[in-house]
Amino acid sequence: MVARRQEPGRALPAFLVAGAGENARQLLGFNARMPHPSPGNDGAVPIVVVQIVGFLVRRIVTWRWPGETVRAGDRLGMLRFGSRTDLLAPAGTVEVLVRPGNRVVGGITPVARFIRH
Repeated sequence: MVARRQEPGRALPAFLVAGAGENARQLLGFNARMPHPSPGNDGAVPIVVVQIVGFLVRRIVTWRWPGETVRAGDRLGMLRFGSRTDLLAPAGTVEVLVRPGNRVVGGITPVARFIRH
């Protein structure tokens, strides 16, 4: 993990597009490594996890700090009722494995995987 930044904001329902843009949030930055990079590419991929507060409980609990090594399946923290997490990656680097309505379990359910080039 290379960065952690908290941004103040509102506490609208996190599922609303407006809420996602205006709500308080925490951004976690990572330099991930692709398992099979293309020739001439070191495989480094910037990944950002955005934890967004929700309407019911306005609190994000994060257990990780910059400088820590985080591996696939490691838990980053806990989001309370009605909160939301967005995963940001450069276009063409990951395949999304979950869809709206899927049930995911932290540390168990894979949500994306690197695309092999």
